[in-house]
Amino acid sequence: MTNTINNISCIDPNNCTGCMLCMYACTKGAIKYSENDYGFVYPQIDEKLCIQCKKCLSACPALHKTKPLSIDTDCYAAMAKDSIRETSSSGGAFTILANSILKDGGYVCGAAFDNRTLVSHITINNEEDLLKLQKSKYVQSDTSSIWPQLKSCLSTGKNVLFSGTPCQCAAVQSEFAEYKNLYIVDILCMGVASQDCWKKYLNEEFPNAKINDINFRNKSAGWSQQLQLSIQFDDESKIIPFQNSSYFLGFLKAITLRESCKNCKYAGSERTGDITIGDFWGIDYYDKKLNDNKGTSLVLVNTTHGKQLLAKVQKDFKLLKRVPFEIAKRRNMALSQPTKTNPKSNIFWKNYKSLTLKNNIYTLIDETADCGIINYWYANDHGAILTAYALQKLLQKAGYSSRLINICPASYERYDGISQKFELKHLYSTYETYNSVSLKTLNGKYKYFLVGSDQVFRAEWVSDDWFLEFVDIKTPKIAIAASFGIDKLNVSKSRIKKIRYLLNRFNHISVRESSGVSLCKKMGHIKAALILDPVFLVDKSEFEALIEDKYEGKYCYCYLRDLSTAKKLQIQDFCSRRQLTIFWCDANVSIEEFLARIMYAEYFITDSYHGLCFALIFNKKFYCYYNVKRGNSRFVSLIEMLKIPQKCFISDESLSLFEINLKSDYKSINENIDLFKSESINWILSSLNNPGKLSSNRILLYKLLSYPPKEFLKYSVISLKKYLRLKRNERKNKINV
Repeated sequence: MTNTINNISCIDPNNCTGCMLCMYACTKGAIKYSENDYGFVYPQIDEKLCIQCKKCLSACPALHKTKPLSIDTDCYAAMAKDSIRETSSSGGAFTILANSILKDGGYVCGAAFDNRTLVSHITINNEEDLLKLQKSKYVQSDTSSIWPQLKSCLSTGKNVLFSGTPCQCAAVQSEFAEYKNLYIVDILCMGVASQDCWKKYLNEEFPNAKINDINFRNKSAGWSQQLQLSIQFDDESKIIPFQNSSYFLGFLKAITLRESCKNCKYAGSERTGDITIGDFWGIDYYDKKLNDNKGTSLVLVNTTHGKQLLAKVQKDFKLLKRVPFEIAKRRNMALSQPTKTNPKSNIFWKNYKSLTLKNNIYTLIDETADCGIINYWYANDHGAILTAYALQKLLQKAGYSSRLINICPASYERYDGISQKFELKHLYSTYETYNSVSLKTLNGKYKYFLVGSDQVFRAEWVSDDWFLEFVDIKTPKIAIAASFGIDKLNVSKSRIKKIRYLLNRFNHISVRESSGVSLCKKMGHIKAALILDPVFLVDKSEFEALIEDKYEGKYCYCYLRDLSTAKKLQIQDFCSRRQLTIFWCDANVSIEEFLARIMYAEYFITDSYHGLCFALIFNKKFYCYYNVKRGNSRFVSLIEMLKIPQKCFISDESLSLFEINLKSDYKSINENIDLFKSESINWILSSLNNPGKLSSNRILLYKLLSYPPKEFLKYSVISLKKYLRLKRNERKNKINV
């Protein structure tokens, strides 16, 4: 919060829950609510009307800690009578509490469907309307109209019960805490989705349909966590399991939740209501008698006020049994911490306007895809990340869905690194970290398995899984611009034999270095095509779209993977003579800044293969140090393919005075890129469209070769015996005839 603004506009939007209390608190009408691009409401200030009185800030529950509980929480498993539970989401606790208030002439405020589709809070004072407030609504409720209603009802002196999410209850508590006739009931909440997201689902799935009733918790199959959405139309009703509803699935997978939900200050043991209610999931693990498959409510009594209300209605429950609070916490995450937002939610919101909800959600949730890809996407390495990004973009443009397989070693620290940050925004990946055993479970999820690009065949760096050993023999395997890194395999002879066998199982192999073509040929006449790295195969605009900032002024950008003192001194002298500011790229520089710095640099100096690639893509003046440690063949092959002038490469650790000509040199380079780009894309698409099949004899041979020597002999003998038995039976049949 800043000191210069004294109204609600200084609240971090990520903390705003959309309770709308600030709008009610403002006596000048300076605050209105508007929806953002995703349908979540946030306050907007009319600066002309605002008098900086701070009333909105005093009211805002996001700025104030919830008052501590007055008693230790009492925990109960509860069941209403069967007729109530039939019209309730779980055990009917809310209905019993609300009925008690209504019978005494009081008021109940809760969420209801408006016109059978949208959700808003309403206030009722008769039992006939209570059905509107029953059952769960997994949509953020509009509370804009309830504040004057609550004030009016409370002023009558009659009891008022308010029910809502913990953040809504915190707002009510903040505004009306002095009223002793107010009872607050908060619900166990994992978060809220927007009204717009819900409307989008209904419009896409049921366009122009007249909807008469919606029930997020249809219990026709009993009370369980296998939730079902039911929708009643004029002439039919539909029951939709949650996994078949893109809206429901997006909500339950925490993809579509409001930003404030991921940092919810109301999750945990200290509640905002006098009473907390929810589903008592897992109660049958404590006592099977407490789950009759019709619904069991969890009831937490948090205050003396709540204790008095429960005591009044205790006789109305079919069952009300006190159980240890730890039993409730064990299977109800909201009592411990906020819901962990799905790591793919950023991609969901990025595509929210352009994709249907169904396409958007299932693309993120479903780990099945056309292609499963293994490469170094998880590394905090700019080139590796952008190679994976480019390959996925290329496949997506060609109509193939893909997943980057999480083959990241368990010991590799990715948390909050550049790869994780970029993944959350732009990459489609699997969730788990795989080992060799679990990798085999991926068979059947992908039509093709791809390995590439970068040094994915660097034998001394990778296991046999990178050569797709875990993939079924009949599943198409394609290597895309793979690299061995160096001119030979620096591993044992037995490992070389194993790699030769695994490469023979591939349907198609392409490499990005001519030395890789030769190496495959030496290993047993394995055919490999020479193609460009995927970063060259997508339009430059795909990278420009990632750039967020423009960097001005004359500067030299330096991206060196192995920076020596000698190199640093040379670069400093070079830049000093040209009056250039130096910017150094390290492992913490974001992908977006990395690209932007290259794009706007006067000069670019690197010792990285992918640094060289992006210098060429952006047509920059550059110098490139040969990097013997990481493999020179990569540079040599690219120089030969694209006819890059040698004057831009440094082998003697002295910066040349010769520079690349931005017009004549790049005219030739760009023509060569376009030529090889076309050939490379054609090779990839042809390999995917026509993967071919391995012959049955070849498959049998590879299966036998996959056995250790002793087992190879054993299974060879078995196969021979089967063959001889078959022939013997054929002869007998001829004789009998």
